[in-house]
Amino acid sequence: MRAAIVMVLCVSLFCTGCSFFHAGQNDVWQTTEADFEQIDVRHFAQNRLTFEGIRNGESSVYTYDMHEKTLTRNQGSVGWANSNDSFHYLGAYGKVTLQKSEAASSLILKDQDGNEKELVQVSAEQSLGLSVSPNRKSLLYWAGNGSESDVYLYDLERDEHAFVNNFSGLLQEEDVSWSGNSKYVMLEERQIYRVADGAEVMEIEDAAQTSWSPVSDELLVLERDADGMKLPGSVEKNYAHRIVKYDVFNKEKEQLFPRSEGPLPLILDEIVWGEQGRFFAFVTGSVNGEQVYYRQVHVMDPQGGFHHVENEQNARPFAIEDITFSPNGDFLSYTANGLLKVLYIPTQKSKVFDVYTQNQAADNRYLVYNRDEAWVMAGHEVRRLMSGLEEKSVYRSDEELLRFFVANDGESLLVIERKSDQYALKLVSLLEQETEAEAN
Repeated sequence: MRAAIVMVLCVSLFCTGCSFFHAGQNDVWQTTEADFEQIDVRHFAQNRLTFEGIRNGESSVYTYDMHEKTLTRNQGSVGWANSNDSFHYLGAYGKVTLQKSEAASSLILKDQDGNEKELVQVSAEQSLGLSVSPNRKSLLYWAGNGSESDVYLYDLERDEHAFVNNFSGLLQEEDVSWSGNSKYVMLEERQIYRVADGAEVMEIEDAAQTSWSPVSDELLVLERDADGMKLPGSVEKNYAHRIVKYDVFNKEKEQLFPRSEGPLPLILDEIVWGEQGRFFAFVTGSVNGEQVYYRQVHVMDPQGGFHHVENEQNARPFAIEDITFSPNGDFLSYTANGLLKVLYIPTQKSKVFDVYTQNQAADNRYLVYNRDEAWVMAGHEVRRLMSGLEEKSVYRSDEELLRFFVANDGESLLVIERKSDQYALKLVSLLEQETEAEAN
C-alpha cells in the first residue's frame, strides 16, 4: 500500500459555506462542500470518509464526517506507512502482533490490561506466519526455513498450543482458510483440521477451488472431470465441471450442480458467497475456438432447493465480473460488457444499468449496498433501488460523478464530482431534496 504523504504546512482551502476552527493537532472546517485538485479515497466506514487531498500542489490526509458535517485535515501520519510489524485485534483477548527484527520474529499477545506475553519466537533465518480464526478465539501460526514449515494451533481461551503438521515448502497466508464457524481450518485447499485439537479430519482431492460458507462448516468444492470441456491453452482462467458440497463433520459429500445427467457444464472463475451464507453464485459458459463465452449466472442455496439462472447471451466474448451479494442476501449484482445487472432474489426480477463509462475508470464504485437497499450511480445521477426493485432518482448533477457514499441512515450522500481540473466533495441531504421536490 502506498505511504500517505502528509504535509504539515498550512494550505488554503476554499469551502462553500464553511467555518474554520482548530482542534488539537488537526484543522477542522464545518462545511458541506470543498474543492481539491485531486482526491484519492482511502477508507469509508461509519459515515466517515478518509482520503488524500491535494490543494495548491500540496498533499494532506483528510477525514470528512457526514454526521458532524466536518472536514478535518490530519496533522501527522495516519498509519499507512509500511511496517515490519503486523497486528490483529482479538476482541476480549486483546491484540496479537507479529514483530520482526534483524535478530528474530515473534508473536506477542497483549491483553486488554496491557500485559504482554510472547507466544513464540524464531530466529531471523526462519519465517513466521499467522492467521486468525473468524471468531478471533484461535490462532494458526507456522515457522519455516524455506524447505519446510511446522504448523501449530493456539487456543486463546485455554492458552494451549497444538502441533498440526509439517509441510514441505513455505506456507503462505493465502494457503490458510477457516470455516465460517471457526471449527475447522484448511491448508493449501487440501487438508482439513479440527480446530479443537488440531486433528486432521478430511483431505480434499484435486479441487479446482474450495470455498467455505461464511457462517458454517459447509464447504463447496469445484471439481474438474477428464471428460469435461477444457479451456484453450492461451486462456488463464479457473474452470470446473461440477460443484460438490462436503459435510466435514460426517465426512460425506453431495453433488449440488449439475443435478441431472447430460453434457457437463463449464463453470468459470470461482464461487461467490453471500455474507449470510443463504446463497452462493457462480458462472457457466462455453468455448468456441480460442474464445471463452460467459453465458449464465447461477444463484443457489447450499441445500440445493433454490436455483435461479440469469442468461447473458452475447455474440462477443466478454467476462462477467464484480459478482456481489447485498449484506442481507436479497440483492445480487454483477457487470457484463459495460452493463450492471441488479437481481432482486425474492422475486427473481432484475434491472440493467449502463455503467460503461464508470467501468473504464480505475477504482470506480457505481454500486453501494446500504441496509436493504441498493444505490446505483449511472451517468450523472444516483438511483436508489428498494425492495422489489422500486427505483427512485435521489441525486442528479451536471458534473461528472466519480464516487458516492451513503450514510448509515440512508438520509444523505457524500459525492465526489469532477469539474474541469477540480474535484468537489459535496454532502447532499436527501431529506432536504425530498422536501424541495414536494414543494415544487
